[in-house]
Amino acid sequence: MSTRADVLEKVLEGSPYFQFLYKNASEIGFEFENGCELVLLTGRINEEENHLAAALGLSKYNHGIVDIQTFESSEKVEAEIWVRLDEQELISLSINGQSVTKLSFASSNKGEVLHPSVEKILQRIFMPLSPNKYPLEDRVELVYGGLFGFIEPSVIWGNKQSDLFVFKYPRAYKGLDAFITSGFSNPNLPSSQIKSTDLKISGYGYELIIFAKPDEEVLKKELISWAQYVDNGNGHIYPGQYLEYKEGNIPQTDISGFIIVPPIDFPEFIPVSDGYARLNVLIGVTSKELAIVKQEDVYTIADEFFNQDYINYTPSKRESVI
Repeated sequence: MSTRADVLEKVLEGSPYFQFLYKNASEIGFEFENGCELVLLTGRINEEENHLAAALGLSKYNHGIVDIQTFESSEKVEAEIWVRLDEQELISLSINGQSVTKLSFASSNKGEVLHPSVEKILQRIFMPLSPNKYPLEDRVELVYGGLFGFIEPSVIWGNKQSDLFVFKYPRAYKGLDAFITSGFSNPNLPSSQIKSTDLKISGYGYELIIFAKPDEEVLKKELISWAQYVDNGNGHIYPGQYLEYKEGNIPQTDISGFIIVPPIDFPEFIPVSDGYARLNVLIGVTSKELAIVKQEDVYTIADEFFNQDYINYTPSKRESVI
C-alpha cells in the first residue's frame, strides 16, 4: 500500500514543472491535517557535502528528490517554504489528475526566502489547469526563469512580427551568460522533423541556446545569426547536426562551427502551450574537431568535450581536444 510520501513523490515527479522546482529549492514542507512531509531536493544542496544524495546515485547530472521525511507535526520541522493541502485531494490528483481545490503557502520558518515564482511552480504542479495545458507565458517566466535561477533577463534581439526573441541571462550557468531563443516552439508554427513517441510537439519543437563568457560577444552574435537563419525560412537546426562557417574560422575565434546536442544538466524537453519542445545547445568546434564530426558524428566530439570537462560550452579561443 502506498504511503502519503509515495503519493507526494508520484505527483511531484509526474509534473513537467518539477524540474524547475528542484533547481530552486532544497527543503519543502507539506502540511496535512494529520502530520507533515519534508521533501529534500538536490537543487540548492551542496552536492559535495550531500552524502545521502551520493549514496542514492544523484549526481549533478541527475537531480530530483533526495528523501522524504514524515513527521507527526510540523512544529519542530524547518523548511524553506510550507505548503498546506488536503490529503484526499492529493490522492485524487495522483490517481486521475484532478486538481486540488485548496492550496496555501506559509513562509519559511528557517529564515530563508525563495523566489516568489516558486509558489507559482507549486501551483502548476498541484493545481494543473488541465492535462497537457501549459500557458505560453510560462516559457519565460517559469521555465527559463526556473532554469536560470530567476535571474532577470534582457531581450537582445527580436522580431515582433514572428514573435521570436533572444533573451540573455547574465552569469546564469557556472559563471557563463546564457542566450536562448523564445518563439520557435510557439504553437501557431507548423511542425518540423522533431518527433516524440509519447509527447505532443509544440511549433517547430525546439529552442536554441548558447553559453558564453561575459566578454564573448561573438557567441552571442552567432546565436542571433542562427536564429535569424531559421526565422527567415532557411532551414531548421536539429540535435545531431553540425553548423559550419564556410569562410574558415569565425573571426576572432578558433572555432569554425557548432555541434547541436541536448544540454547536460538541463531538461531535454520543456512544456510549452499544449505540447513540448527540445532545448538544442550550440557548442563551438574547431576545424579539426569538425573534421571528426563529418567522419563520425557530433556525439564523438561531444563525449570528448565531456571528458575534458567542457559541459555545454567550449571557449571560442582554445586548442582542439583531439
